[in-house]
Amino acid sequence: MTTRSQALSVVISALLFSTAAMASETSLGLGAAFNDFGYRDAGNKTLPVPLINYENGDFYLHSLTAGYYLFRDGNDSLAVDVRWSPLSFDPDDSDHRAFQSLDKRRSTAMAGLVWTHHSQWGNIRASLDGDIMDESNGVVGDLAYLYPIHSGNWTVVPGFGVMWNSSQQNKYYYGI
Repeated sequence: MTTRSQALSVVISALLFSTAAMASETSLGLGAAFNDFGYRDAGNKTLPVPLINYENGDFYLHSLTAGYYLFRDGNDSLAVDVRWSPLSFDPDDSDHRAFQSLDKRRSTAMAGLVWTHHSQWGNIRASLDGDIMDESNGVVGDLAYLYPIHSGNWTVVPGFGVMWNSSQQNKYYYGI
């Protein structure tokens, strides 16, 4: 186990590509999430992420998140969301004997609130979500900066952020 898995985790968002399909409220694309889950000799994970973005009134689907806007104006929004958290660990993925004896850690669904501020210089997003499938019983906080770059029907969204995990979240996914 690394010390960085016990403290704040720095998450670098992948470049997300999407293109308009059908109506202006719907887009389809493909992205990738790059993450070091913190397990020794288990390597980094690259996960493909389908990007299906759809909005209808206050309801939305954004990639692996479904949500409902509680408040929206020109620059700010507050929503309740449910999302899949890909964190997991399979002991068979590690080359380290001690880690091969650990229990599996399963991915889960998280639910909570997300606030987003949109401006010409980019977007700020803050969220707080809790485990709703009784895997970790943990809480995760996220603060990110995103800058959408538009070119015709394509949008590239580079970004970076910081993620905080509660002790329950860290104990389940990184504890031994």
